[in-house]
Amino acid sequence: MGANFANTFAEAAKPLLEKAFGGRALAGILTNESAERIVAARFVLPARLLRRKGVPGEEIARRLTLFSDIAHFDRARAITSNKGVMNGITAFALATGNDSRAVEAAAHGYASRSGTYLPLTKYSFDGNSLQGSIELALPLASASSTARLHPGAKLSLALLGKPAAPRLAARAAALGLAQNLAALLALVGEGIQEGHMRLHARRKE
Repeated sequence: MGANFANTFAEAAKPLLEKAFGGRALAGILTNESAERIVAARFVLPARLLRRKGVPGEEIARRLTLFSDIAHFDRARAITSNKGVMNGITAFALATGNDSRAVEAAAHGYASRSGTYLPLTKYSFDGNSLQGSIELALPLASASSTARLHPGAKLSLALLGKPAAPRLAARAAALGLAQNLAALLALVGEGIQEGHMRLHARRKE
């Protein structure tokens, strides 16, 4: 992701800055804040397609919207919601040879940019369609040293069509939104154990 290059540059610049401004530099390292790497994704889905276990899709959409609203007022729910988002994005980062810890730090930093930790996703229901969106800082690279050298990362990027970094980040954001939607549907539908967690059980088969 260019971190080694940036840190090398930062350390090389220390004596130049000390000479130019006086004083002594304490350290030289890049930040993972990624405030200029904002990406977003959204969807609009007919509510009738959300029908689960005999519950009309419109009712599921209403429940999901109400439940997602709680995350904007309850920090604990926001943390859990964002964890669901990062389930998808972290896996995506690893598969494409990116630094998953930097990605997670940037995302959670963005979630708390207002001084209050908030969910990365938003949902609304207009009576017919469920709408969902996500926005976050997402520092992904498509030409990192790992992506160039690791066979798995090279294959993942090839399957994605070798996208440039902005498009790569957009796809990761869409995946995070889809992951969050799947978890919320299970929670307000049949319940997390019967719905979402049965995927884990299948791994034992």
